[in-house]
Amino acid sequence: MTALVPFFWKPPDPSGLVLFVAIGLVSASGHFLLIKAYRHAPASLLAPYCYFEIVSATVLGLVFFGNFPGAVTWLGVAVIVSSGIYISLRERRVRGSP
Repeated sequence: MTALVPFFWKPPDPSGLVLFVAIGLVSASGHFLLIKAYRHAPASLLAPYCYFEIVSATVLGLVFFGNFPGAVTWLGVAVIVSSGIYISLRERRVRGSP
């Protein structure tokens, strides 16, 4: 699609530029905080917090776009969450943690 951009690109207006900068700053800050979190805690401990992304994406999609995930999406969510729970329980058993 990049090859087609020169034919269809329209420069953003000032409010669009402000939004681009805001998205960039929020995204960069979020990634920086994730990097810091992974320096201070093991991934197996932080993984359950990443499931909040599923919840927040669902809420934002519903609020801003009126879109609620279908059955296939919920099946995928169930697979992801159950896999994370299984891995967490297995790691506890392997390490001997309570």
